Amino acid sequence: MANLEPAPSSKNTNVWKWVGLGCGGALLFAIAAIGGFAYFVARNFGVSANPQEVEESAQQIFDYNIPGGSQGLFKMNPMGIEFALVADTKAQPEVLLSVGSIPPEISKEEPNAGESFLEGFQEPLEQSINNKTSQGFEFTEEKIEEKSLCEQTVSVTVREGTMSDSDSEGVPAINYLAVVQHNNSERFISLITTGTQAKETAQTVFDSLKCK
Repeated sequence: MANLEPAPSSKNTNVWKWVGLGCGGALLFAIAAIGGFAYFVARNFGVSANPQEVEESAQQIFDYNIPGGSQGLFKMNPMGIEFALVADTKAQPEVLLSVGSIPPEISKEEPNAGESFLEGFQEPLEQSINNKTSQGFEFTEEKIEEKSLCEQTVSVTVREGTMSDSDSEGVPAINYLAVVQHNNSERFISLITTGTQAKETAQTVFDSLKCK
């Protein structure tokens, strides 16, 4: 029997779009962290919160499969850096997947651009979620695991903790962070899952990722 989830209300949809806009600000900080490019950020950001456009952009970077379906929240492509944020279709999403691609000309100047991006992006992302929703993340354990991504073995940062809000006790939360080289560009992902099946869902979504 199909697992029917309630359709997201316009209020929740708007909240998550604001989270996406907050992520956009985080993206600018991350680009600046790469080094030497902040002056050019104000040119063309390629910003969109149109769900179809966001999903199309995300699927040009990675194939992915989110259990129960997915919805696009936000995308940007300043200076050729492609970035998209998608989620599951629940009213209160339990899966948030950020994917991106850094072009060769930037990677050539900054060999660790993907890692720098994730370092500069992750904290503002979580802060944006905390500020725009009643949810709060607290990751208390961090480890490195070797996993397969795009037919390569990569080092994945795995963070474990809880997500809580004012109306409920904390539930498990998992965060995967990874960078992989593909076709002369760096691809990166940040995956956050929550709920009683957070570990299993994180592994399922991560295993579905395939570079495009």
